[in-house]
Amino acid sequence: MLALSLAAPDSAHVRQLMAHEDTRQGNKNSAVAQFRKAIAIDPHLPGIHFELAELLHTSEDPAVKKEAEQEYHAPLVDNPQDEKLILRLAEIDAQKGNTKLSLDEYAKAVELQPGDADAKLGLARTLIEVNQTEKALVLLEQAVQLDPTNASAHYRLGTLYQKVGRAEDAKREIELYRKYKDMKEKLRNLYKELEVQPEEISGDEPDQK
Repeated sequence: MLALSLAAPDSAHVRQLMAHEDTRQGNKNSAVAQFRKAIAIDPHLPGIHFELAELLHTSEDPAVKKEAEQEYHAPLVDNPQDEKLILRLAEIDAQKGNTKLSLDEYAKAVELQPGDADAKLGLARTLIEVNQTEKALVLLEQAVQLDPTNASAHYRLGTLYQKVGRAEDAKREIELYRKYKDMKEKLRNLYKELEVQPEEISGDEPDQK
């Protein structure tokens, strides 16, 4: 970071690195300001819009969340095949109740990245909502194979097994769900003890460095 700062102190890369450091220290508003400066310098810097969007999306402010959606959409102009962005938009649309749109987005994400367990889990959840149980079951079985520690996938698979009358399979999956949920909760509590607690992102213009 120091070498890059000396070589190109006003570059988008330096602003991106400063944003990373602010994020690590819990200074979210400062990080947002640095990401915005980086985008102003180079709006095509790989990953920059996604990183800003991920940070903005953690805010409770509806206006900030709306800005996050715009940042998720921005890179798709240059790369409409960005699976990571499509997946995040699918999750947002699912939360907003836009079932048809989220279904299309999840399906696109799975097509682009068949090895993404989260994409298959999201598509399965949406398929369950539209009563396509058999398709959802296959996707959930694939999801737990791809990511055996995914507690949500085990829970969804367990409840779906119950629905189709596979009691023993359902019991096994629910037990795995509880196992991995407990493990992740313990890890989460440990990380909370170690990490700096970040500030809340406001909708106001942050102080500029």
